[in-house]
Amino acid sequence: MDIVLPKFVRKELDEYLECGLLCRGFARLRCSETCKETRLVGFSCKGRGFCPSCRGRKMCATAAHLMDDVMPREVPLRQWVLTMPFAWRKRLAYDGALWSALTRVFTNVVSRLYGKRCGAVIALQRTSSDMKLNPHIHAVFLDGHDVEQQDEHMFETRSRVSTADVANVLEKTRDKIEQEIGAELQWNPYPDKRMKTIVLNQPMKLHDRVAWPSAIDWLLRTTIAFHGAFAPRVALLDLRLQG
Repeated sequence: MDIVLPKFVRKELDEYLECGLLCRGFARLRCSETCKETRLVGFSCKGRGFCPSCRGRKMCATAAHLMDDVMPREVPLRQWVLTMPFAWRKRLAYDGALWSALTRVFTNVVSRLYGKRCGAVIALQRTSSDMKLNPHIHAVFLDGHDVEQQDEHMFETRSRVSTADVANVLEKTRDKIEQEIGAELQWNPYPDKRMKTIVLNQPMKLHDRVAWPSAIDWLLRTTIAFHGAFAPRVALLDLRLQG
């Protein structure tokens, strides 16, 4: 069966193939000082999908603009990432209105954590690093909110949650978590490292294809158990640390 690419994908690819070609248009640059050297510079495609040159240039220019002209200095930032279920991804690739609605909902939910006066920069990404379809949202929020005190505006920083804080809060409920998962876990087996880890080991004979179904079943059950045990507790970390 022949695969037909959407028109916007073909347009992006065609423009990328012509990016920088002098036969497709160029500008002549001439040094007005002593050397008088001239150089031809091909027009760029200004694409945002495939061209590494144009994407890299736009990425650097956008980052410089945000840091120099948008983001306030000496204010902590926090990145939030929203990934979409697999069943939604194909539709989100074409339905801009739905993606916009999801972005507004996500932004409003996070904003309520900070209060009425907060700021953020939102970036929408269509693919993962291996170019697979993966619509997701990156949001950089000012980690706090603006408060008005005696006709002056002050920035109030939100309580920071460190890796050690997360580990300490979770370890207080260690016995209950292990009971819910149904196995004994290794808590922070690398104490000298900054990263705090919780490990569950299971010997598997992955070289034997006959053992694959049981290994996949164990991974699936364990992943669901980990999510059920840790997700509610991580969601309440900020409230516990502030309370």
